Amino acid sequence: MACAIDELTGSRSGIKWVNDIYINGRKVCGILTEASLNADGDMGYAVLGIGINVTDRGFPEDIRGKAGAIGASEALRPELAAAVLERFFDYYDRLPDKGYLGEYRRRSILTGKKVEYEQSGDIRSARAVGIDDEAKLIVITPKGEEIHLGSGEVNIVMNNKE
Repeated sequence: MACAIDELTGSRSGIKWVNDIYINGRKVCGILTEASLNADGDMGYAVLGIGINVTDRGFPEDIRGKAGAIGASEALRPELAAAVLERFFDYYDRLPDKGYLGEYRRRSILTGKKVEYEQSGDIRSARAVGIDDEAKLIVITPKGEEIHLGSGEVNIVMNNKE
């Protein structure tokens, strides 16, 4: 998604682990995935939903400060869809060798930031330090414990002075 958006807009987008694309501090794309495993542990199916804000027209008032748009004309929608599909299948073919990880790591907007995440119903703070070889977010807690997060919502702590 990020590569396709950048190619068509000339932007430099970043990835907020695990499924959001940001440009200039605003979310321009969200990706949702649902999957089911068969009894033998193999993937039975996966459904992928992608939403890209092409223009900022019509944003509700409550998200205008957080949401952004890629700034492309609506006429570019077919080109954007084609670029997304082309990149998707390229990266899909490279899933076994994890050929996507380098680009994913380079685009991380969380690395080096103080973040909050939920664990066992509690909101916890940590510093994001990277993405591991399984695409999990690596965080270091204030007590120095390294945790590899496999799912969940992570937010950058604003006024991050550390």
